[in-house]
Amino acid sequence: MDDETKARKSNPGGDKPKRARRKSRIAGYRPKPKIRTARAKRETPADPPKEETRAAVPVKEETPASPSEEETAAASPEKETPAARPKRRPRTRPRPKLRRARPRPKIRARAAEETPAAPAGEEAPAARPKRRPRPARPKPKIRARTKSETTADSTDGETPAARPKPKARTARPAGKRPVRKRPLRKRPLRKRRPRKARKKGPSYEDLKDDALLEGLKKQFPGEILSGQSFLGQSIYTVKPGVLYDVMLSLRDHSESPFDYMIDISALDYLGDQERFLMVYQIYSYATKRLLRVKSRFAEGDPVPSMTSIWKTADWLEREVYDMFGILFSGHPDLKRILLPDDWHGFPLRKDYDIKLQDQSWIRNHLKIRKTPD
Repeated sequence: MDDETKARKSNPGGDKPKRARRKSRIAGYRPKPKIRTARAKRETPADPPKEETRAAVPVKEETPASPSEEETAAASPEKETPAARPKRRPRTRPRPKLRRARPRPKIRARAAEETPAAPAGEEAPAARPKRRPRPARPKPKIRARTKSETTADSTDGETPAARPKPKARTARPAGKRPVRKRPLRKRPLRKRRPRKARKKGPSYEDLKDDALLEGLKKQFPGEILSGQSFLGQSIYTVKPGVLYDVMLSLRDHSESPFDYMIDISALDYLGDQERFLMVYQIYSYATKRLLRVKSRFAEGDPVPSMTSIWKTADWLEREVYDMFGILFSGHPDLKRILLPDDWHGFPLRKDYDIKLQDQSWIRNHLKIRKTPD
């Protein structure tokens, strides 16, 4: 037996050994059956030469076996036998049968020819007549009774009491509906809560029992115009003629000397005779008291400089001069501090148009002929 025949017997299907299928982990999962295609016909091997004879397959002694194909081929070497076809492997699972929906039986009316004939001696049953549809019943007509019929129906012979005729409805105007008056519900009156009194804003109050103010009034009789308080701050208003002397006495006061000048500012009351209001804020480190002193001046009147009393008044007065144009008599170097020296006008005055500015200065220094509006 040659090697070719041994290989065929060991693997009759000619396929590789199939691996064992893995069971799916999902419960109830069933893989789809694979549809096998028709295998191509294998080429038949060339017939062996007549001279060579195939060896017989050894048969087991226990069971009598029928002569195999090799034995028959060996017995009759003259006859050419076709090559043995490989056996098909048995299917492990049958193909699933698809359930088809059962068709509904067709019901048709029997023809006259298909009706079974009656046996001899018996009469054929008469054909049943078709039922006619019942006609619809007409609705009974109801008519109104006359006066004579109503009198005849009465048993006692007495006419029934005449019913009162309904009142004729008046035409309702379009777009208006009658308003039904509903009774008012009586609710218990709620007590109104008293409104909280609104807090008044801070206001100016006259100073009372102020020892410093009383001492100034005695020192300068008729020159102290008023003394007020606003948010805990004292405000003294004095005449312009005694402004320098009052400020000097406040700095040299024995009990509360005001040794620090905080700020100097001004206000413009355009149209008034005394146009400018000077405001000085001074502070005492000994008594920790803040004081404000006011005095009004007309336009062009010189204001006494406080640089000899407080050195900090130097730059503060220069700023007031730069913005308002107020002149201070006795100032060591009164000139502009914010704007250039050749600037025309004072920006914080109410008659100064801030949109126009100084066209000549812009033209000379910035080389701009006309500024945009």
